[in-house]
Amino acid sequence: MQRVVQHLQRCLFKHPCVVVPQLGAFIKAEEHSSTGGMLGPGKVSLCFNAELKHVSDGILIHSYVARYGISYRRAEQMLTKDVEALLHHLGSRTYVELEEIGRIRLGHSSEGATPIFEPNPHHPFATNLYSLTDIASLPKLLVMGEETKEVADNTYYLPINVKALKYFTAAMVILTLGLLMPFRAVETEMKEYQAGFVPHFLTEKTAETTKAEEPAIAVEAKAVTEEKSVEAPKETHVESNRFLVVIATLSTEKQVEEFVGYHKLNDYPEFGIDRRGKSYRLYLGNFASQEEALNKMRELHREKRFKDAWIYKTK
Repeated sequence: MQRVVQHLQRCLFKHPCVVVPQLGAFIKAEEHSSTGGMLGPGKVSLCFNAELKHVSDGILIHSYVARYGISYRRAEQMLTKDVEALLHHLGSRTYVELEEIGRIRLGHSSEGATPIFEPNPHHPFATNLYSLTDIASLPKLLVMGEETKEVADNTYYLPINVKALKYFTAAMVILTLGLLMPFRAVETEMKEYQAGFVPHFLTEKTAETTKAEEPAIAVEAKAVTEEKSVEAPKETHVESNRFLVVIATLSTEKQVEEFVGYHKLNDYPEFGIDRRGKSYRLYLGNFASQEEALNKMRELHREKRFKDAWIYKTK
């Protein structure tokens, strides 16, 4: 008998209503209190309905299955046996204690013996066991006048998905920023960069071209003429297994001439050009060991225009 009482108490913690077959349903009812502008935490009262004794919600049976690891049919047989023992004690005694839930007795009426449940005022479902206190309630809203009610009746509200509205707003902000953001295109004749970086002379050349479009004085015109008259660099034959400190990789002779003339690479004794296939590798150092090439590369990195220098090993 005590087994079904323990399962009943355990199930009432999880479910608002638990039916004991052939006895009735135990129901938890929540009650909220509000007095003197204070909101109470409310409480849970227990009540009993004997009219539901022929209904089975399966909660107790599933509790038996989970507790003892048995089949549904076996759990149903155990529950029936425990309830019969409970009813037998109920018929032979004045009260039957249901542990902390309360107690139950038989009441006699014109319809026969009916179970009467008396809940324990300090049952474990009471909120006063959890030290909850009253809090101040918000002031009541003023009741709208007739005119306000009439306006409210003529008002239509559109259902809006708040989450979708957030995504839509974010998308519109991104689109607006994209349209207002200025884009600066750098025109160049180069088709590819096999060295893996964009040489600095491209951006500097753009600024120089802009200045060239302005009315130039005689001295600037002479400087440009001298720059264009730079002798085209010659290719250098490089043996295999050599380490080159490459400062640029270009694809056409015109690009090579412009790059060499702008940076005045002919003034460097270690400057050379290694052509393999359609690529021109411009280097400032040809070494037999990798360590020497690394030292040279670190030295070139100190200059802003050669900060992208890298090492290439010939084959």
